[in-house]
Amino acid sequence: MSPAPSTKKPRKAPQKPPKKAPASIWRRIIHTILLVCDTLAAALLCLGAYNGYINPASHGGYWGIVGLGFPLILAATALLLLLQLIIWRKGAIIPAAAMLVCAGPILNYFPLNIIHPKAAKDARLLKVMTYNVYSFKDIHPEQDPDATRNRTMNTIIESGADIVCLQETEAFGAHRDRNISPEDMTLLSKIYPVIVRTDTYLVLLSKYPVDEIRLDQRRKEFGGDIAAYRVNIDDTTAITFFNLHLQSLGLTAHDKNIYRDLTDGKARKKSELKEIKNSLLAKVAAANVARAEQADKIARYIELFGGPNVIVCGDFNDAVGSYTIRRLARLKLREVYPEVGFGPIVTYNARRFYFGIDHILWRGNLRPLSLEKGTIPSSDHFPLTAVFEIE
Repeated sequence: MSPAPSTKKPRKAPQKPPKKAPASIWRRIIHTILLVCDTLAAALLCLGAYNGYINPASHGGYWGIVGLGFPLILAATALLLLLQLIIWRKGAIIPAAAMLVCAGPILNYFPLNIIHPKAAKDARLLKVMTYNVYSFKDIHPEQDPDATRNRTMNTIIESGADIVCLQETEAFGAHRDRNISPEDMTLLSKIYPVIVRTDTYLVLLSKYPVDEIRLDQRRKEFGGDIAAYRVNIDDTTAITFFNLHLQSLGLTAHDKNIYRDLTDGKARKKSELKEIKNSLLAKVAAANVARAEQADKIARYIELFGGPNVIVCGDFNDAVGSYTIRRLARLKLREVYPEVGFGPIVTYNARRFYFGIDHILWRGNLRPLSLEKGTIPSSDHFPLTAVFEIE
């Protein structure tokens, strides 16, 4: 008999997987451009985040300029991360890694404290304000033409602060009748029985007894203003305050006009752009060097006179993470805002220099509970008011 026919189907030869179509030349170009931008943004982000560890006095003041641009660099890096997640996910590794490496400085600039700490029952509280009052000139009187009281002075009077550190207070000196009324001065004296003036540029207002600490420092030599006081809260608790107004950028009206035109998007000649590099950037770099030298002097004063409980506040003319802040951090001084704030903070409100350059730092038996920024732009700075629990 002949064998039965096989029912098995013949095997088919294995098929090779279809070849992937090569990426288009334009896609590869876009990926390359994004990769270059990612790498550059990541490098700038790390430099901006940690530039405060570089001493401008030793390594040049231009390093600090990157720190001033940190908010813009952070925004650009976040935008690149979003684009990469949409266009090319593998490329998102670089900006994501950079933001992870810089997480600490980012959270100092953009803290995420949704809930404020609460004071313990029967706790002693201390309310501290720092305010650059711009000689009590109202730079926007048109906002409240019916105001009968100087708005800057009114902010202080209604603050409820126990201690107020003021900068640029020439109005308390020889020209006291120029911008503030005698009635306001009388009312201020009733609220704050202790008023300490230092060279008419710095003033401390206090509801507690104060011993002024005489610093062997002349204003011309220091390049800014510094004053120290020991505030006696009670028989067992004293806090040393350092009131600061550090080196400003020193820009002329012409420099500020150029900056305003640039932020308006107005075109400038090549010669003027060169002037920006030689004038604006050079002045900012020089100011960074000056503040670094001032920070070292302040640190020595804190070591000499500070004691365990210290509050340093004022107009630093410098941003979060700067060398000045890092230098004071070596003395265990910490910024209040990153501990209790939410989001970025801007304390300077004039000429489109939107930076947070006023700070309050502390150490010792104090616990920050909150920090609020004023909203009335009568001065070119907003006031900062911090509440501490005395532990």
